[in-house]
Amino acid sequence: MARKSRKVDFVNVGKTAAAVKEEKPIFRAGLYARLSLESEANKERGTIENQMELIKKFVDGADDIVVEHEYMDVSKTGTNFERSGFEEMMRDIRDGRINCVIVKDLSRLGRNYVEAGNYITSRNLNECDSN
Repeated sequence: MARKSRKVDFVNVGKTAAAVKEEKPIFRAGLYARLSLESEANKERGTIENQMELIKKFVDGADDIVVEHEYMDVSKTGTNFERSGFEEMMRDIRDGRINCVIVKDLSRLGRNYVEAGNYITSRNLNECDSN
């Protein structure tokens, strides 16, 4: 006969399994889309809108994500981070309004992958701004 585990989960003593399961973190997300060059062809295809729609479909399937705000930069290069939508998003992160950023792919965040990497690590945001 096998022994039963005698481990005690002291953090969740007295809670039902359903109550423990419900306590997963909720992410307050910002959705970010960027389009390098808006042209008539891009407008007709709705490229920036397509990015947002794709991101929203992803979020719709997640019960632990709440969309707080949408950020967009149209006709902005990804080679630097001096973009109004991106800067607004960073302020909202610093202010605690959002704690998660969702993009279609990392190239939409920025084309300078070394600097973009600084933003996606767990480093302090103030350190990223000083680099």
